[in-house]
Amino acid sequence: MAEIIENPDGTYCYVEKHCPICEAARACSNLCKKEMEMFRQVIGDGVEIARGEHILKGDNRCVYWIKPEETSV
Repeated sequence: MAEIIENPDGTYCYVEKHCPICEAARACSNLCKKEMEMFRQVIGDGVEIARGEHILKGDNRCVYWIKPEETSV
């Protein structure tokens, strides 16, 4: 139950509407950190990823903002 939203500025939002690891993450918050690391490894270099909303912080969903890193010419 996830969705990718392409924004007009060329960035993306990865929205997890239901967290598959939520109960386990409540007991071990490092799971969320590892999830973020996995996203970085899978997506690769040249992309900035930041979590904007987080279920464990009281939000209704987890949202990751994905933005290509600026390159100088």
